Amino acid sequence: MKKTIISIITIILAAVLASGCAGTPQADQTIPNPAAIDVPADEESFDPASLADPENTLEYYLGAFDETVVLSTENAVFTETEDGLRLESYEGSLPSVTVPEKLEGKTVASVGENAFAGHTELTSLSLPDSLRAIPAGILADCAALCVLCLPINEEQVCLAALFDQGQAVYTDNPFRVPDSLKCVCASGSIPECFFWGCTGLVCACVEGSEIGDYVFYGCGLLQSIILRSGLTAIGSSAFYNTAIETLTVPGTVESIGLGAFGSCNALRSLELPFVGGSREDNTYLGYVFGAENYTWSGDFISASLWRVTLEEGCESLGEWAFYGSRIREVSLPQSLVSIGIRAFSDCEYLRSAELPDAVRSIGRDAFFRCLRLRTVHFPEQLERIGEQAFYRCASLESAALPDGLGKIPDLCFYGCQSLAEVSFNPVCLIGVKAFAGTPVQYRFEPLPETE
Repeated sequence: MKKTIISIITIILAAVLASGCAGTPQADQTIPNPAAIDVPADEESFDPASLADPENTLEYYLGAFDETVVLSTENAVFTETEDGLRLESYEGSLPSVTVPEKLEGKTVASVGENAFAGHTELTSLSLPDSLRAIPAGILADCAALCVLCLPINEEQVCLAALFDQGQAVYTDNPFRVPDSLKCVCASGSIPECFFWGCTGLVCACVEGSEIGDYVFYGCGLLQSIILRSGLTAIGSSAFYNTAIETLTVPGTVESIGLGAFGSCNALRSLELPFVGGSREDNTYLGYVFGAENYTWSGDFISASLWRVTLEEGCESLGEWAFYGSRIREVSLPQSLVSIGIRAFSDCEYLRSAELPDAVRSIGRDAFFRCLRLRTVHFPEQLERIGEQAFYRCASLESAALPDGLGKIPDLCFYGCQSLAEVSFNPVCLIGVKAFAGTPVQYRFEPLPETE
């Protein structure tokens, strides 16, 4: 079936004369036509290639182990215990050290309190996942340590405890952890506040199931973070006030705490498995930036955030998903089926929306007042658009609606002052003021009878 095309000249639209038909022009008079608005120019530009790749940063720091010494009975003292071998002390003087998981077929299960204490020459250290615990003070006076790979368990209170033989707590991190420490690779579940206030950290890699509350809180130089698959939970304020520029949250994550990315004012690109705290609860972006209510999202979402990517598997966008954000780009997965009410409402800087082919419904006010939205791809499977879905999208230039769409609802493109061309199925119903305030003008006439 041929589509009707509306251009800026006045044309006649066909409408079905039925009880469910759109209203007459006279009914439109209760809603005034919108006045034209000036859309401020968005002069800022951004090249994603300019972002530092966290994997490259990690590779750079892990290069310290290219010439590492693997401990053995020739350069370290080991003793046997019921659980396996215990590393008592490192007897060498090389700056890069790796402790093996096994030695002569036996598991290295523990390490002594003074194993590395006083090794001021030590710059990189890798401890194996086989260690059941790491005692306090193991790194005392290791003032030059730059790269540290270690397993973490619930018994470990904070990083400062490894550098202090006393009873260190997380608030000691800024004073006990040397500023020379730039990169950490942590495995296991990381308890709350473990790296809190480690102001020298630049890079972190996490391979574990959980990141607790406030884990990297206040790590102001932390720019590169790699989260490996297998992670299931990220705690509240986990990355608060860090310098991350780009972050990928793996699809295995099931929950993200309130304010996990709060005050991350350098964040440019964020890849998520879902929007909000989980797939079911708090499904608005502002939640992970600290907004306890969706209405506060605009005040909490980092203004620097340019692009959000949703990973495959996400099937719906909840109500108010991106409300009030300043994102310029969004990449939606092919698994997406529905877009909720006001999902992109007041995203004044959003430039385009490539809706995946599987999307069947767009909620009411979904793109309400997206002033800079220029292009939208409408999928062929689209069946329903809610009222005011593109209200005041003042920069929208065209809309090619699919044949399967049965109705263009009330106020759908109200105030889209740049809308020069629209195409749709000629039997599609037209709602009240659907094109008011656009260059499109129309009147209703019945479809011609067919034999």
